[in-house]
Amino acid sequence: MIARRLLVMAVLTVTFGGGWGAVAASHGTNAALRADETVYNGLFAVAVADQIRTNCDVIGPRMFRAIGFLHSLESHARSQGFSQEEIDAFIDSEEEQERMRGHVMAYFEEHGVDEDAPETYCALGRAEIERGSQAGALLRAR
Repeated sequence: MIARRLLVMAVLTVTFGGGWGAVAASHGTNAALRADETVYNGLFAVAVADQIRTNCDVIGPRMFRAIGFLHSLESHARSQGFSQEEIDAFIDSEEEQERMRGHVMAYFEEHGVDEDAPETYCALGRAEIERGSQAGALLRAR
């Protein structure tokens, strides 16, 4: 269940106008989860991969791999002492979603992605796949 919620969070973090009710969470817990590089970088990779596959017709998702990866992020967070409630609150936090959205959009801008030019998403997707990045591992060329 949490893997599906993580996937939803990652997808919604980069959907403009997304906003889907935040759950009240301790700012300290959110900061601690955000500071966990495994969790944050993992969610970032999922969000990048999702936007690439959404905007490029010739690149698709590796859904089973993505779900497995999200399960590993949840397991990692739990092993670091975070409760299910804390993880859920982090995932549902509009503040965290906005923060992630900004990070992803800055990454796309840095790599020449133009929202009005799908081929730029494809170029980045191919580069991520070729480079073997975590985002690239969640994608496949069709």
